[in-house]
Amino acid sequence: MDLEQQIELIRQSPLFDAEWYLATYPDVARLDMCPATHFARYGWRVGRNPSAAFHTRGYQEQHGDVARSGANPLIHYLQHGEREGRRVPAVSRPVTPLPAARSTGHPAGSALRPGPVSVASPPAPPTSERPEEASRCQSLQLEHTQQLLEHYFRRCQELEYQLMDAAAR
Repeated sequence: MDLEQQIELIRQSPLFDAEWYLATYPDVARLDMCPATHFARYGWRVGRNPSAAFHTRGYQEQHGDVARSGANPLIHYLQHGEREGRRVPAVSRPVTPLPAARSTGHPAGSALRPGPVSVASPPAPPTSERPEEASRCQSLQLEHTQQLLEHYFRRCQELEYQLMDAAAR
């Protein structure tokens, strides 16, 4: 089954909830990518769940042969597991959504689009020797540090997606 067929199977499955997926993983919404496409290409590989009704890693843990095969657990269940009577573990606790990162001018998902990837980081905040401005500078430094962390987190995701694409070829 090729990727497009997998995406369509996922999209039509009652075990895939696009709204839940986007709410749980807001980084996917910033990629401007169909949630079913993201899950088929990347999501299952990094242990993301397609809905609250299907626990990706739980299915792999219950069915070691699926994990060893390297198959997408949801696709396996839809094609074989349901017919074989395999159990589907639900997400037992609420998945904590990833924090929505503030935009720092770096295109999220640029690894999925042609063209060069920007690796520039946000400018450093000002510093001050005056005590009355020290608190303000500290706040700016904390904000700058947060921006850097968000930037590098997104960049790591981009690189991870590039590696997954390369490995799939």
